[in-house]
Amino acid sequence: MARTKITLLTDELTLKIRKLVLQGVKYKEIQETLNILDNTWDTWVNKDYKDFRKNLISWKKERLTKKAEKLSEEILDMLHTNNGKVDTELLRIKQKEAEFIRKTLAKDDYSERTEHTGKDGERLIPEKEIQDKADASITIYLNGNKRDNTKGNT
Repeated sequence: MARTKITLLTDELTLKIRKLVLQGVKYKEIQETLNILDNTWDTWVNKDYKDFRKNLISWKKERLTKKAEKLSEEILDMLHTNNGKVDTELLRIKQKEAEFIRKTLAKDDYSERTEHTGKDGERLIPEKEIQDKADASITIYLNGNKRDNTKGNT
């Protein structure tokens, strides 16, 4: 007896798909394993039905991140000495890996970045200071390029 093809994306099915994506199973194999029609899968992806496409991308990113983290652990845990001698090439790889981790995972403390805004996206120059300079420039212009001498004089 043939199994019925799945056409409805339920929460239970979404969890099964997520599990398989995280295991690295190819999309075609997932469709076959879970008995999902090609057209149904394509519609879910193309229309981003119930955030399906966004979820696939997120799950793939999660899987790759976990693999990268595992590899980073392996690289950092490798012995870089042999018979008391330092393997400089392996040490160089470990140093670059450690630097990459600091710049990405611990970027708040180690990142080499150039801020174009203040902390947390705030302005570098306060709005009031900008407005005061603009007002002063307008006043100079309106006075025929003469400085405003009314301030501070009594």
